[in-house]
Amino acid sequence: MLSKLEEGVDTTLRQSGLSMRSGASAGSWLAYLLPIAIIQGAFLYPSEEYNEAAVFASGLLGASVALVLHLQGCHGPTLSRFNPIFLVPSIVTALLFVLISGKGFLNSLLAGLFASLPVSVGVPIALQNIPGTFSFGEIAVVIQGVLLFIFTSIANISSRINHDHFDSMEKCTLILQTALLGLSVICILVTAFPGLRQLRPILALIVGIMGGVVLPALFIIFRENPLLWILHFITDDIQRVYLMVYWVICCFFAVSSVRVQVQNKQHASSAVRKIFHVLILAVYLPGLAWECTLLYLSSGVALAFLILAEMVRLLKLGPLGSYLQEGFVVFADEKDSGGISLTPIYLLIGCSLPMWIHPSRCALRAAVMLPVLSGLVSVGCGDTAASVIGSLFGKNKWPGSHKSVEGSIACVTSQIALVIILSYSGMFQLTWFLALRVAVAAIAVTIVEAQTDQVDNLALPLVLYILLV
Repeated sequence: MLSKLEEGVDTTLRQSGLSMRSGASAGSWLAYLLPIAIIQGAFLYPSEEYNEAAVFASGLLGASVALVLHLQGCHGPTLSRFNPIFLVPSIVTALLFVLISGKGFLNSLLAGLFASLPVSVGVPIALQNIPGTFSFGEIAVVIQGVLLFIFTSIANISSRINHDHFDSMEKCTLILQTALLGLSVICILVTAFPGLRQLRPILALIVGIMGGVVLPALFIIFRENPLLWILHFITDDIQRVYLMVYWVICCFFAVSSVRVQVQNKQHASSAVRKIFHVLILAVYLPGLAWECTLLYLSSGVALAFLILAEMVRLLKLGPLGSYLQEGFVVFADEKDSGGISLTPIYLLIGCSLPMWIHPSRCALRAAVMLPVLSGLVSVGCGDTAASVIGSLFGKNKWPGSHKSVEGSIACVTSQIALVIILSYSGMFQLTWFLALRVAVAAIAVTIVEAQTDQVDNLALPLVLYILLV
């Protein structure tokens, strides 16, 4: 049944002239993972805020299902027509908001419409206007993530305006949400107005929005300077200072690796690109073990810098834009076929997303820590081992796939080995039951890695997170 739906969506999109990423199928199953992960969290860790996020996620899930059903029943010119089925998830989500969250009907209806219509309408539009960059499932996840971020950010910021006391995690969350909302406005303005696509207008826009809107808004909420608070938060603990120095060294090594590859004018192999997977393991594991809140803050800042860097590269702003373009040329793989450098952003999001969406993200208990580690275990370790071992020793290919049996064996064993090593290091206590769950989940992730043509950095962390949470 699922394979027939997948084939139907794929056929409809291609017959309609919508260009998906080269070598990728529709991957509609990927569109269900993020909402399911959020809904799972609400059942296991219920709270008022997370319940609202789960209701919103149910709207995202319903919209994805409605869009798939719509694609099954149309072709050619009818694809762009509005289908009344798109309104069903909006109405259901609005009713859930009224019943579960106690919101007013108008607010609930607006939230329901915001949860479903942008997915139902936006996915085909994005595939049409950004050809060759995403599969159906990949762009669905991206749009879902953006909508979920906007909804939770607005809800969190509005509910915290009159609060008097904030812990460190609450402050970090508010800082990231407000700053990334400001960055979103910058990206929208640059996209809408071509006159802003120059170095000076963009710098003025960044200074104006970040300095004139974001910082004053945070100052009003916190009743103190957010930049000074961040500086004090880092320097208040010598362990955080050491960790920041260590992360700077890791960043220097990453930049040096790109520079060497550019100077040699050699296109990076799959094994060479996995250097960054190893580096992200080296960055994230100490952060999760010792300073999870600082890692949480830093991961959001890193995402903002990657988005800005990609804007600079695409617009060819100054010498930095040229240097970034040279790095893109030598490190781009088949998943960057649309000309947008999404692979590093996907890698950061894949490793950070479990930490971002888990309700108890920084609790050092195995039941919490294992799902939070999903991105690192599946992408940083499993996918890296599969790629390196498969390229060096892979001789036996899976039927209908270019992935090797040897690589898959390395993928399973490396994931299990990493969890065991982290358990023995004292990061968390692993019971036999949890060890069995990890083994089963690792096998499932390996099957997905060997068979899917979707972006591993997005798919594998969500699959492992759902199985472990």
